[in-house]
Amino acid sequence: MGEDSARVESLGRTSDWSGVRVVVAGFGVSGFAAADNLLFLGADVTALDEATSTEKAEKAELLETLGATVRLEPGATDVLPDDVDLVVTSPGWKPSAPLLAQAVDRGVPVWGEVELAWRLRDPDTAAPWLAVTGTNGKTTTVQMLQSILQA
Repeated sequence: MGEDSARVESLGRTSDWSGVRVVVAGFGVSGFAAADNLLFLGADVTALDEATSTEKAEKAELLETLGATVRLEPGATDVLPDDVDLVVTSPGWKPSAPLLAQAVDRGVPVWGEVELAWRLRDPDTAAPWLAVTGTNGKTTTVQMLQSILQA
């Protein structure tokens, strides 16, 4: 592992993210939140998505005002930009997606958004996590867990 990779692997909530070049793959609700948090921490953020909508365009304009680069267009995720230190991927992206495969080939760390959230949790008041994943039944399962925890 190179010096840059070791630095990225050690990054957390209290780290100095300045100069860290992060590509956020996907610009839905969680991709926007990841990009926004990374900008707040001082990272150099580029967000990429194949699809656009009025809502995504408005969020892109906001993040661009804060210093991000956002590309929302067909083909935006075909090629990983040069000089990337980290890729943060939205849920649902297959590891074989061209952008992620290129990152792996270059030795660029790829984190899912859950991993990013874990690394950005407050180390002094870390709350326990309860994770629910899968294709079907998440809402029902979360509602059941909420009832159990409240009881």
